[in-house]
Amino acid sequence: MEIRTDDHNGLSAFLATRFKVKKDQVIIDDKNKNNVIDEDEVSIEGVNPEDIAKEIKSYQSQLNIVQHEVKIYEDACRKFGASKNERVINALLNGSKELDLSKNNIDDNGAKALAEALKANSSITKLNIRLNKIGDEGAAAIAEALKINKSLSSIDLSRNYFGSEGIKSLAEALKQNNSLTEFGFDEIDIRDEGAKVLAEALKVNNSITTIYLDNNNIGDEGAKAIAEALKTNNSIKRIDLWWNNIGDEGAVAIAEALKVNKTLTFITLSYNHINNIGAIAMAAALKLNISLTSILLDHNNIGYEGEKALRAAKRALLDIQY
Repeated sequence: MEIRTDDHNGLSAFLATRFKVKKDQVIIDDKNKNNVIDEDEVSIEGVNPEDIAKEIKSYQSQLNIVQHEVKIYEDACRKFGASKNERVINALLNGSKELDLSKNNIDDNGAKALAEALKANSSITKLNIRLNKIGDEGAAAIAEALKINKSLSSIDLSRNYFGSEGIKSLAEALKQNNSLTEFGFDEIDIRDEGAKVLAEALKVNNSITTIYLDNNNIGDEGAKAIAEALKTNNSIKRIDLWWNNIGDEGAVAIAEALKVNKTLTFITLSYNHINNIGAIAMAAALKLNISLTSILLDHNNIGYEGEKALRAAKRALLDIQY
């Protein structure tokens, strides 16, 4: 067979990895200088030509896939009037596992084009799109991609522009997605209503192990909803809720959840508005909880009685900061 490619380095690297040799041991002789390489123009000392031919066929198959993904992305950019992002194109061509698009001025149209690529892609596992300009329409497009994509395990959507509709779309996606394990959602100003919507999704989702909800203006009602989710969710190991507006009522509700939750190992409630009542409730819960290894309650309004209760709740392998 023959393969059409001007990326000799890519083919050499692929074959070197497959046969566990150095790249310079892969000899490619493009005799006609036409970027069409016949299998008999590739050789590796000590390797059967038939085996090389099989791996060239595999490389061609992978090349076809990534080129198809790039075409989908470029077509989507034209369709939605979005500028092509070279980081996206390079990640697709190279089969990258991580794609960092933070601070890239991605708007709704750019998010729509990216979403189309994600629907077809199976190599990217970690996607960072924080600090962009994605609104409700872009969030909805990403949400649709999350319903289809099975490879992403981590996504950071923090500090974008979408509101309640975008949050609803993403929450619905979390109910269906079972590959994401890390979900970054801080500084979006989701407030209590957004927290309630996400909490309903977390009652259903069983794959997310880490969720970041920092600095979101979540108050007691939102904390109560999250607490209800934590009573039934059996996958979340870490939840960050620092710098919100959670007071004693929310803290008491979370404490009740900690009495029955058996999977959470880390929770931060720093920089909230928790007083002695919330701290004492937490201390009582910590005496029953056996899974937590770290709870952060610093920079709240906890006084002497609350600190006394937390000191009494300390046990081996449990870090309590207040």
